[in-house]
Amino acid sequence: VPMLLLIGWRGQPGMGDWPQHELQGEITIPLLDAMHINYSILTDDIGQYERITDEAVNYCIKYRKPYALIAPKGVMAEEKLNNKDDLYPMSREEAIEIILNHMPSNAIFSVTTGRATRELFFLRERRNESKENDFLNVGSMGHASSVALGIALEKPERKVVVLDGDSAAMMHMGAMTMVSKLHVPNYLHIILNNGAHESVGGQPSAGYKIDFTKIAEACGYETVHHPVTGKEELIAALAVLKDCGKASFIDVRIHKGLSGKLPPLDFSHREAIDAMIEELNR
Repeated sequence: VPMLLLIGWRGQPGMGDWPQHELQGEITIPLLDAMHINYSILTDDIGQYERITDEAVNYCIKYRKPYALIAPKGVMAEEKLNNKDDLYPMSREEAIEIILNHMPSNAIFSVTTGRATRELFFLRERRNESKENDFLNVGSMGHASSVALGIALEKPERKVVVLDGDSAAMMHMGAMTMVSKLHVPNYLHIILNNGAHESVGGQPSAGYKIDFTKIAEACGYETVHHPVTGKEELIAALAVLKDCGKASFIDVRIHKGLSGKLPPLDFSHREAIDAMIEELNR
């Protein structure tokens, strides 16, 4: 099948990146070689970009095969913009803090990749709270709910909360169907829905356009039957679902916008995993 593959080269060797990107950066080229897919590495030279693209398209047409265009970090990047909007009153950080305030102190949190992990991490520090109850799904978009569900099944006496993103939930939406087969009343699935792929540039998602609540109800979750859009609504929803006897779900509508004061996460992934395993094995 003739097709162009545009591949972002996260973790390109020698360029410096976060630990979760190192392996994928190391194996990007060897994977393409193993699959016999020809490729070119792009630069910001417009003339070269046009030439490579033309050659790639002609190759695809002539040989009816795919061709990969690899974009290293920074290539085709625009200046970062302030994507903040005021469509909904709550920020992601405000929503997370409200949830922390209304969950048991020993609740387990599984948090989606991106800004949510940073905001929970630094909220814990600001609140002088330990982090061994938090699983930060760094670099694993879409899997936070599956991790949380596994923990909830193993630890029925603990409240287990997944802080998901709208784009992450859509990436692996099939995972939501699992609660139809399982009894996990201690499991609370919350989507922090800002209608955007915020961590990678703020491109709009379908988060505001689809009805996550109806999808969750069809999958077997208990809900409050509508998205929540403000602090009081969120507090009320948490109270209603607290002891509902089923896996529960809330679509929390928040506005876009990053907390610029937060530095990047810099922590030992291995130590964090070991701390959670030790906590769960007590």
